[in-house]
Amino acid sequence: ILPWRFISIHKWFKNCLLSTINKTQTIEILSYEFNSNLSLTFLWYITNWLVSNKVFLNEYDPINIYEKISRQEFIKNIYDSDKHGYSIVTLCELTYYIDGPFLIMFYCNDERIFAILLEGKLMDSAKPYGGRSSLCFQLSPQFIILERGPSMLYWNIKNRSDGPLGIRIGHNGIIRVSIDINMEYIYHPEGSSSINRIEIYKFGLYETSISNSTIQRQSLVHKQQHNEYNVFSVDAHKLAESIGIHLFT
Repeated sequence: ILPWRFISIHKWFKNCLLSTINKTQTIEILSYEFNSNLSLTFLWYITNWLVSNKVFLNEYDPINIYEKISRQEFIKNIYDSDKHGYSIVTLCELTYYIDGPFLIMFYCNDERIFAILLEGKLMDSAKPYGGRSSLCFQLSPQFIILERGPSMLYWNIKNRSDGPLGIRIGHNGIIRVSIDINMEYIYHPEGSSSINRIEIYKFGLYETSISNSTIQRQSLVHKQQHNEYNVFSVDAHKLAESIGIHLFT
């Protein structure tokens, strides 16, 4: 798939998707029912990331994967700070040590949206980790890949005896993105932004031994529970360029 054909292919995928659902439904309704801010353009990007990394060994058809993801068959929201409370404890209980890959979304007060596509498990560690295809990028207001590659993520937010606390993304001592241990601020190449919502999605089958009745859902910090977000638009040209550079080479 050539980068300059991305936009027309994306429109074709939209038409394919819309032709399989009730004619009275619209893209906006579908996005609302999906209960997330994942635009169809970004779902297409995720589809290519999953296909190129062979996440689903028995699924070879990108069209099929794209449609299933849009219908939430291959993706599950396992943490949403608006629903579960803005709690580091709850985030860890719901997401740690589950087989990935993961999509971690950070929504900010200045309308910036950042995301991490993590190949592997999410956990506290004294060493950087993440599979070779892991990515960190800004989605809004502009699509920018900030970091990629193996061992790009240092994530340690609760084990004080197991290395310094914090979240950092980068390689060879060059930190591209960092987040404080309370997950209140994200520091990026253009400054800092206040985080007001976090979502974490898991791709593939979802299994956990933690009983829902044992999960503590009390929020440690409550932050703007009723914040509303518009479905963001991804810069299609930047997206196409990134796909051409590293997903189909």
